Amino acid sequence: MYHYRTQIKLPKGKELILQPFGDIQSDSLLDHLEEIVARLCEYKKAGHLVRAFGSGDYFETFSPSERVKKAGANFHETTLGTIQKHVKAQADCFVAPMRPIAKDIMTIQQGHHWDQIKLDSGAVVSSDEYIAQKLGAEYAGDGVAWLTLLINGLPFNIIVMHGYGSARTPGARLNKRIEMRKIMPTANWYCQAHDNSMVSDPQQVLMRHSDGDLTYLRQYFTGIGCLQESYEEGTQAGYAEKLALPPACIGFVKMAVTVREKHGRNVLDYEMRV
Repeated sequence: MYHYRTQIKLPKGKELILQPFGDIQSDSLLDHLEEIVARLCEYKKAGHLVRAFGSGDYFETFSPSERVKKAGANFHETTLGTIQKHVKAQADCFVAPMRPIAKDIMTIQQGHHWDQIKLDSGAVVSSDEYIAQKLGAEYAGDGVAWLTLLINGLPFNIIVMHGYGSARTPGARLNKRIEMRKIMPTANWYCQAHDNSMVSDPQQVLMRHSDGDLTYLRQYFTGIGCLQESYEEGTQAGYAEKLALPPACIGFVKMAVTVREKHGRNVLDYEMRV
């Protein structure tokens, strides 16, 4: 598990926009990514704050099974070099539209689709770690990331991972997110990507404060969405069509957090925007 911590001073009357992103597996939708980044920049110009985090699969490249086959193919070094240059070019195509919010990106996690890149220094890193370095974000590895944001001193906790499995029904997809509560029972937001769903189910649990006050903790269990086209006209079908998977819901959710006063003390108020 990777633990990320940061302090955020949110101006009065302004929002903190939390933006996840991942599963960007259609080159034709990079203009959509540019539009998302442009809207985030508009939030910033209006005085709001933006923080983003990535959950993996930032471009379409080798899957785990394909990397195994590639490793066993015994390619010549020149062939591997050509492959690495192409993967690096794909990673750079993702980095370019993200640069306007680079300082606002907290963490980059590793997904399932990635490959190795050889740096000018000679070091070899995954393409996801390369993306983190290029954007100045923290590389959060290939497991679970626990993001702790102290917003005006008030904790907001996010549990995020890339995801797993191929749940087909809405209930099964949602249950995978709810299972994340077993990692940490009192997080504000549980996020998962991978299955391209854009879903969020709010639930509330009771919390007893040290002064005896009883309050509700609102928790969100979320599929962040994707930028991936599943069906195209023609006689050749992709894997999603061959499995009769539902078309992906293109785009990403976002969380808006504000600070307000309640019973004489500051509290966090937050809502999911789908």
